[in-house]
Amino acid sequence: TWQRKVNPQAAALFPANLSFDATDHGSVGLSVTFKTAGSQSLTATASGLTPFTLAEPIAAATASQLSFTSSAPTITAGVTSGTITVERQDAYGNPVAVAATDLSVTLSSTNSSSGKFFQTDGTTPLTAPKIVVGGSSLDFKYTDTRAGSPTLTAHATGLIDGTQQSTVTAAAAAALEMTGLVGDPAGTVQSVRVTAKDTYGNVATGYTGTVQFTSTDSQADVPADYTFTTGTAADNGVHPNFAVTLKTVGAQTLTAADMLTSMAAAAQVVSVTPAPASILELTGLAGATAGAPQSVTVTAKDAYGNTATAYTGTVHFTSTDAQAELPGDYTFTVGGGMDNGLHPFANGVKLKTAGTAASQSRSRPRAPPSSASPRQPRPCKPGWSRRRSPSSSRMPTAMESTSLAATST
Repeated sequence: TWQRKVNPQAAALFPANLSFDATDHGSVGLSVTFKTAGSQSLTATASGLTPFTLAEPIAAATASQLSFTSSAPTITAGVTSGTITVERQDAYGNPVAVAATDLSVTLSSTNSSSGKFFQTDGTTPLTAPKIVVGGSSLDFKYTDTRAGSPTLTAHATGLIDGTQQSTVTAAAAAALEMTGLVGDPAGTVQSVRVTAKDTYGNVATGYTGTVQFTSTDSQADVPADYTFTTGTAADNGVHPNFAVTLKTVGAQTLTAADMLTSMAAAAQVVSVTPAPASILELTGLAGATAGAPQSVTVTAKDAYGNTATAYTGTVHFTSTDAQAELPGDYTFTVGGGMDNGLHPFANGVKLKTAGTAASQSRSRPRAPPSSASPRQPRPCKPGWSRRRSPSSSRMPTAMESTSLAATST
């Protein structure tokens, strides 16, 4: 019976149990292949006989490959790994020493732009890696700034490449990044994404800070303070759907900042455009002598007080002064040199009935004309009479007023 007994050799090839018969005449030739270099032994035993052990020194076969013998490294972005070892081996994994001249080795990473190799001191770049004569291995360290699973490769002429997959995790969050905000019309609800990133631009999956939003738009609806979460179905450094509504026309900034740390805040600047017109504003009318021409301005505005530059409605004027001279109906225009939501009516209004005050009137577009009637004079005291010359230039008072309205038709 052939049996492994001393220095167990898992890779060895040898026969299973063997039974002798008369034709063997007590002798059988056998073939045994050892695969692990070093001192190996083979033992034969048979019932009732003294066991026999044969010890053989086994040398490595010809070198055929490079192999990583150290554990796959897991490192944080920007941090240097522990020592990594690449070995020159035969086909069975035995180390094979370099005999004649140093063996040049080329090291590479699939993160070619961010992965770096260093000598074992962890600071000196590994510029010409090699396995020296008499040695069979090369020691070095590795660092990377891009999170992921880069593959490290060791190459030498005439040998099979050695490969090993490493793991690089993100460093601590150093900055917030915001995307998604665009220059939509005022009042549009938008969704923005906020991402926590480390110094190297990796998503900081372990970020659990609280983010606060602010805007240069004093009317803006911004999200409430939010604390990031980690784990299954959690943020893990990215929250994609914060609702934001900007309402003031012009360049507006939305900022997201960590409430407790000095990490860099995120900001986006967009140009907000007006929403559709929802109201007309009339300005410029003042107390004046009856019959004096006055200039007024009509401005179309959206629900947030912005000039509605795209307004093309037709404006109609009415007044409680039955004698008033008013502008005719006017259709707003848009484009270069046009109204773009604002039209001045130069000397377009003459109020003639005394008591007409400087009142400003707002009317919603497409509302019916004002049906207000002139204020009636108060009764005179007993024994007194009220007299007014047709050419009276008496200034109006707050108690005696007439309104002017502009409505969209």
